[in-house]
Amino acid sequence: MNDFSNLIIRWTFGENKVRKTSLQAYDMLHCSILLAKKIFNNASFILYVNNLSQYSIEKIKSLLENEIEIKFVENIEWLDISQKNSFWKYIPIRTNINKYELLFDNDLILWKIPEIVKVWYNSDNLLINSDWNGTNYGEINFNGEQGLNAGILGYPPNYTFKIPDIKNYTDYFHTEQGFIVKTFFESRKKVDIIPQSDIFQSNAKNYIENPINNIVDKFCGGHFCGCTYSHYFHWDKYYKNQIWQYLYEYNKL
Repeated sequence: MNDFSNLIIRWTFGENKVRKTSLQAYDMLHCSILLAKKIFNNASFILYVNNLSQYSIEKIKSLLENEIEIKFVENIEWLDISQKNSFWKYIPIRTNINKYELLFDNDLILWKIPEIVKVWYNSDNLLINSDWNGTNYGEINFNGEQGLNAGILGYPPNYTFKIPDIKNYTDYFHTEQGFIVKTFFESRKKVDIIPQSDIFQSNAKNYIENPINNIVDKFCGGHFCGCTYSHYFHWDKYYKNQIWQYLYEYNKL
């Protein structure tokens, strides 16, 4: 078994004014945290919460306060929440710069560790996931690597970067993804890419109406894009029972 004692895994859960948070969001986050705690031996785990309603704060506490350290991020003046915004995942930029750090979206769930993640953990590389729907970089002009997704990111020790002035953008969702891809590939570090064959993406064009059976046997994880804000109900309709059952069986071992 790998020893991940020099690893921090962090999630950021935030809300915005234009998209109502789905009940699926809390369930996916809960499942993501519980499974990560099973498979990443000796790692540290932390949840940052940003701009939550009182309802969401109570919901998060009831589900998770006995499972993970929760830290509240104070509202940041420049962090515009008037529209869907993912830049909050970088606050703070580093939890502990002396350790490896994985950032998970709340809708990103691993039940097995992809081999490239193990390679990254023993390196000075950066880590990013593939995107099944091609290139979605918003207002960032970047002509390098295509089809990357910021649902899971990995930093090595001593790595940091600067957040841009997001007031220069009109889109904060896909532009955030473009920002981190450009930042990674313009650094002097090698970027490890998790292949599509490892993490299923539920909003992939060919699978929106064609769910995959036995998902836990075919992949190391899933990215259930669009389920946090009720754009899709893939998690509730197709996948949550499979994955929670896997966790239940895992707990019996």
